[in-house]
Amino acid sequence: RRRHTRFKCDWSSDVCSSDLYGSLCNNTTGTCNIGIGYYSLRANTTGTRNIAIGYNAGCGNTGGTDNNAFGVGSLQINSTGSYNNSFGSYSLLNNAGGSYNTGLGSYSLYYSGSNCNTGLGYKSLYCTLGYGNIGIGVCAGSCTCGGNYNTIIGTNLTGTQAMSCTLLLGAGGGERIRSDASGCICISSYAFLGSLANNNFPFGYGSLCLNTTGAYNIAIGTCTARGNTTGVYNINFGAFASNMNSTGGYNIGLGSYSLNLNSTSSCNVGLGYKS
Repeated sequence: RRRHTRFKCDWSSDVCSSDLYGSLCNNTTGTCNIGIGYYSLRANTTGTRNIAIGYNAGCGNTGGTDNNAFGVGSLQINSTGSYNNSFGSYSLLNNAGGSYNTGLGSYSLYYSGSNCNTGLGYKSLYCTLGYGNIGIGVCAGSCTCGGNYNTIIGTNLTGTQAMSCTLLLGAGGGERIRSDASGCICISSYAFLGSLANNNFPFGYGSLCLNTTGAYNIAIGTCTARGNTTGVYNINFGAFASNMNSTGGYNIGLGSYSLNLNSTSSCNVGLGYKS
């Protein structure tokens, strides 16, 4: 029920009392806080300049400052983290002490507990304990648990537990990368369905998609070096170039289907179509 008053300056006549139940109920010395919603900023004691709007929004905050939480359960567990921005139901819900995070979208950065992460999209960076990560798109980087400094843009690019310093662009297929990696750039759909390993550069649909531990490979084109598993230092340009290579290394294939049938041989150069 609405509370009515005869005082013209009493704003409570326009606000339902249940909307404010328990909000900021434990505040002691905190100043410049705004809590709107059932139990919003409930535990806040000394935190200042926080804004929480929604059921249980920021309800665990005690001393964190300059946080903005909009949506049911957003920043719910945060206690001392500061300068976080949470927009969407349950975004940054389990963040406890992390700071400088931005979550836009329901369940974005849901299990985040570190700093300087940005998740834009439903379940983006859903389980991210590392720092300095950027996830844009539905479920982008949702399994980048402990990795740092990754940029993941696209739908269902899930990432891996300790992937670091890696750029992923494209559309994934759920379980996109099944091993840890660092220093890689992956552009296009379904490239690297296997392991990114280290310092690989696949550009094109299905390129290096079966790679496990191979490193320092460059594959540009549709299904280029598709079968590579452990081969290293290969350079391939063109659709299906080195398509059958698995363990061969130090090969250069320039042209569609170049070195297409090579599987284990190394130190080869193929220039031209089907060379």
